[in-house]
Order: sequence, then structure tokens, then C-alpha cells
Amino acid sequence: MIKLSRLTAFAVLAILAAVWQVAHARLIIVVGMVVSETGEPLNAINIYDVASNQPLGTTNLDGKFNVTCDEDAILRFESKINANEMEVEVNGRRELNVVFAQKSTMMKAVDVEGKYIPKPSPKPTKTQLVYRNGYLIVSNRITIPNKFFGSEQRLTVQPVLTNATTGVVRYMHPMLIDGWRYSDTQDRMLDFDMEHDDPCAPYVRVNAERKSEVGGKAFSVAYIDSIKVANPNDEYSCLMVSALEDYNRVYGMDTTIIANGTVNPLRFFQYSMLARQIEDEKYLPSPELAQHADEGDISLSFELNKTTIDMNYGRNREVLDSLINVLHRIENDPVSASFIKSFSLTAKSSPEGNYATNLALSRARVKAATELITSYLSDFTRRNMEPARSDAAVERWDVLVDRMRAGGHLDEADKVQEIIDRYGDSHDLISAAVRRLPFYRPLITEEYLPGMRSLKYSIVAVQTRALNDDEILEKFAKDSTSLSEYEYFRLYRNIYKDDAQRERVMRIGHKYQPRSVVIANDYAAYLINHKRSDPSILEDVLAKAGPYTRIPHEVRFNQVAALLSVGRYPEAYGIAYRLPDDDPIYRKARNYASIFNNEFTDEIVAEECADSPMNEVVILLCLQEDEVALAKSKSLGDSADELYIKAICCYRIAKRDESLFDLWDDAEDYLYTALAKKPELKNTLLVDGDLVDFYKQCEARRKAYAAEEQALSSTEESDSTSESAED
Repeated sequence: MIKLSRLTAFAVLAILAAVWQVAHARLIIVVGMVVSETGEPLNAINIYDVASNQPLGTTNLDGKFNVTCDEDAILRFESKINANEMEVEVNGRRELNVVFAQKSTMMKAVDVEGKYIPKPSPKPTKTQLVYRNGYLIVSNRITIPNKFFGSEQRLTVQPVLTNATTGVVRYMHPMLIDGWRYSDTQDRMLDFDMEHDDPCAPYVRVNAERKSEVGGKAFSVAYIDSIKVANPNDEYSCLMVSALEDYNRVYGMDTTIIANGTVNPLRFFQYSMLARQIEDEKYLPSPELAQHADEGDISLSFELNKTTIDMNYGRNREVLDSLINVLHRIENDPVSASFIKSFSLTAKSSPEGNYATNLALSRARVKAATELITSYLSDFTRRNMEPARSDAAVERWDVLVDRMRAGGHLDEADKVQEIIDRYGDSHDLISAAVRRLPFYRPLITEEYLPGMRSLKYSIVAVQTRALNDDEILEKFAKDSTSLSEYEYFRLYRNIYKDDAQRERVMRIGHKYQPRSVVIANDYAAYLINHKRSDPSILEDVLAKAGPYTRIPHEVRFNQVAALLSVGRYPEAYGIAYRLPDDDPIYRKARNYASIFNNEFTDEIVAEECADSPMNEVVILLCLQEDEVALAKSKSLGDSADELYIKAICCYRIAKRDESLFDLWDDAEDYLYTALAKKPELKNTLLVDGDLVDFYKQCEARRKAYAAEEQALSSTEESDSTSESAED
């Protein structure tokens, strides 16, 4: 008995966990009943998916079934008793009642006496899923005949919410009602600690009142709970799985669709939030401080074996004046606000002669040139720049070999190479041997040695200088990932005019300048205004901002717009209330965030209702002031959305009083006219808890009328044919 009790304590949850598997994007849950032509429930009818030939389920003793299948599936029902089968198209329906015509079989006559005992079956009521503040609210009432729920029974109910848009199935909290003796019996007689051993303990409510309850034929309990959802515009349906058990077994179970779609009139709330770029100069990027190097050759002439520079010798004055002008231009440029960071000279002497003598002479000459050139700089520049650097070297003889071969003197080059190979690293021996070559003069001395003497300068300057547009374009073409924040900003705001090019630059700029608030905001604004909102772009910006961090108001405004457009209303609400209320555009954003979170203050309602008659009716429907909404809806126009809202107003009143036939007809006319004007409203209709069931009723009635008219037409044609034959 102890084992049985523990099994039943876990039984319901185990059964519920096995009822539904996670669905795919186009899967739906179909429940129903299979009966014979005489209306008797048929059990053990196997159900298959025709397309895959996979078994989906079997009817229970009451003929009921529940299966998960594609919304366009064809189901095959098979009876193993008499090898009969039939196929039924689902066509998106979530409830199917199948009349199964069985083949007759020959049996000997037998007399059977018995008494019909109805099966206990908890009956949940139809309800609506209501969206508020990011949550879907499920409220329901489950009824059980009193004779099936005594003091030693347990009732378990658990809603199963299916998001048909994403294919996600979520189980809500269960609720358990125990008879007043159920727990005591488990604890005392069966030695089962209900409080600690029962996994359902947190959800149990003891029905103590059952001891004195004697009136009425049925016992009912109310269930109400909510579950957080990401997007209220997805298609939702809700099943209620309910079960009755005693200590030993589950003896009554039912699975019923209690709601299709979500009641959310705010789908039709009309608002506009055009995203904004940051224009405040203090947030906009400016040209960064960057280093720019200037390099070149300088041809100074020295008299033989002298280290001083004679300004009147050769072109020395012209060469030095040109270089000094470059330095002064950097020093005195008022636009770039630049300064010279370093100046250096590097000299190389030709390899003829003694190596040590050549090297010493080269170093002395480059030092003299460096001192002369820097003497023309201002005292401020010399104090703030790095010490001027100079370096000198003697060119290698193998450079001569390479240049001679490049000049077509192959045989001569081979002769020099033989000398290099013979003497190795002995520079002086190589020099002496080369001088003895018959072609040393004039070929080597006049054609090659002058080119092996060089004096190069290098200036490194730090300049605040913005690249011009052509330079930015060239830099982006070479490497699109290397631009500065300012260069990306200028490229998409001022240079490119094509939207596709601008979007590409913003996307790349946001990736490679992730700390740029301006680029992130402009990119988010672009996507919002092109109906492709992506809240993730500004999430990092706002997440990294501390409580005292100054963030441009445009960033928060744009994030509110992005979150509202994807249905993340609670997050939008939290950000919107950090916007200033003295700006009418930001105040509107706060109003919208409040309304989509079902916060209807008198001030907000008055302002938004004054702006739009359509919004006034929508808000009244949210407040469940249906009669006032119906009266106000008469002033709406004939657009598809307005007609759809009129249909909701009419149907809400009509379903309370079935005698209001005019409102039923008006609701149907408005709905079908709206669908004709805007066929895509069908997608909204299938998730709209206000009208989806009404639409199914209308469709069923219209199909029935069409079948009757076709049958009548066929009868009239048959009568006409008979009369013609008689004539």
C-alpha cells in the first residue's frame, strides 16, 4: 500500500509530463473524440500521421484522444478489431469529433446484462487568455459531480500553454484540491509524509468545507495564474489537463482546450515613434589626435674628407631650405594644431676605401647635418620634441653586385662576387681588390658608387587633422575595419547618400567601434525607421551606463521605440520613465509605454483619446467598458482595422445576450469586410482571443449553409430533369 500511495502521489505529474511534447513551429495540439455511428465512444482506435505513417496516439476508454501534429496534417484512424480505417484532414482545427463507420461482423447472439456507470470527468470551462504587463493571465473554473469527489479524493489541474508561433510548450503551476481526509489517511494510515514526500505539496489546497457541503449536484474550483511571455502577438492556445485520483489510481482524466488566442485589443493601438539621431555637439565624435610621419631623401654635398656643410657648395642651400620649410609648416600650422614629436637623419657612405675611416666620416657628417637642421627649429619645439637622432653606416659590397646585375653588367658583377667570396667579411681587402679591377674606373666609380651614398630624414609629427572625404573613402576601401569613430561617423552622415551604403558603414562601425554611443544610436535609429528594430544594439550601451552616467535622451527614446515594436513592453516601460517629461515627444513615448503595460491614468487616457478616435475605442475595450466602446465605434471609419475593432465591440456585447441577433450579424459583416479589405488580418484573427472562436462559428455556419444550398440545388436540378423526362 505504501508503494501504491507514493506512485499515485507522483502519478499525475508523470502523466502530465508525458501528455505534450515540445512542438515545432507549425505543430498544433489536436484533441477530440471518436464515436460510432450510433454515438458510442470507441476506444483503442489508433491514430497515424498519413504523411509520415508515424503513430500519434490511441483513443482512451471514453473515445477521447489528444495528438500533436502538423496544422495541415491528414490523420488516419484505424480499428484493429475489424480492420477498418478512415482519414480526416486537420486544416488547422484544434478539436476534431470523428464519426467512425465500423464494418459489421458476424457474431453469435449473446445476452448481456449490465448497468451503465458514467465515467468521472472534470469539466473545465472555456475562457480567454488576457495579456497584461508582459504576462498571460489564465483563469478557469473546473466542475466535478459531487458523487465523484469525496473526502478521500484528489483533483489535479494544470494548464499547458502552447506558443504555436515558436513551437514552445510551457507548463503552468498545477493546482491540487484534496478531500479533507486525503492527507490524514496518507499520513496516519499509510505512513506517507505528505508535506515532505509529495512533490505536489506546494500546490495543494485542502477542501475542508467538504465535511459540511451537502447541497448541489457539482463541486467546482477556480484556477487563476499568470505566466510571463516574450511576445503577446504570438499565437497562443491553452489546454487544461485535469485528473481525479484516490490512494491507488488515477480514475478520471480529461484534456480540454480552454482558450485559443490572446485578448489584446492593443494590437490595434495606433502610434508613431520616429527614431532620433543624436545632434548635441558634446556627444558627437571629433577628429582624434593622430601621428603622421613624413619621410624623404635629402641630398647634401660634402667636400672631400670634410664633415662641415658648406651652404654654397652644390645644391646644399636649396635642399636645406626645402627641408626647413617642411619643419616650419608643421610647427606653425594653425589648422592641425600639430607639433614635431621627433626628427632623425640616417646616412650611408659608399664602400670604397677604409671601412673605419668611412664610418667615422659618415657619422661626423650626419651629426653635423642634424645639428644644423634642428638649429632652425624654435626653442619650444626643441624642448618638447624627443632628442634628435642620427645614425650612419657603410654600404655593403654585395649591394654593388645586385645593382650591377640589375644594370646588365653580369660579367663585371660576377668578378666582384668572386672577390667577396674570396675575402669574406674583410671589408678593406674587398675594397683593395675591387679598386684593382680594370672596370673600376669609370664604371663603378661614376655609375654605381654615387648612388650608394644616401642621407635620409624622418619627421614624426602629431597632428589633429581630419582626413578629407577622399582620404576617408580610400581608407575604407582598403580596410573597412580600421576607421576611427569620427571617420565612420562622417562617412555615413556626410559622405554616403545611398541607404544601403550608409547601413553597411553603421553596421561595420558599430562592430569595430563598440564603445561609440553615437554610432550605436544612429544604427538603431536607422533600423527602427525602416521597420527592422533590433533592441540588442542599444542594450549594451544602457547596461554599461551607471546611475549617474549621462546618456543622450535620444538613446533611451530609441530603445523604447525598439522594445515596443517587438512586444517587450515591461522593459520599454522601465526605460521610458527615465525620459524627461517636459519634451512632448518624450512624454508621448512614456504614454505609449504606459498604455502597452495596461496603465491607464486619467491624464494619459484623456490625451491619447483626444488624438485618435480609434485609440479611444481600443482603450475602452482594454478597460472592458464594452458598451461605451460600442457606442464610440460607430464614429469610426471603414478602414480594415476600424471594421475589425467594430466587430470586436459588437461580438463582446452579443455573446452576453444571444437574443441580440442584430449585433451578431453586424459583428460577422464587419469581420468579413475587414478580412476582404486586408487579408493579412487573418494572421491576427487566429491569435485574437476576442474573435477566433466567433470566426470558427461563422465559418462552420457558412459551410453548413453552403452544403444545404448545394443539396437544395441538386434536388431542384433532379426534379427539373424528371419533369423534362415526363414531358
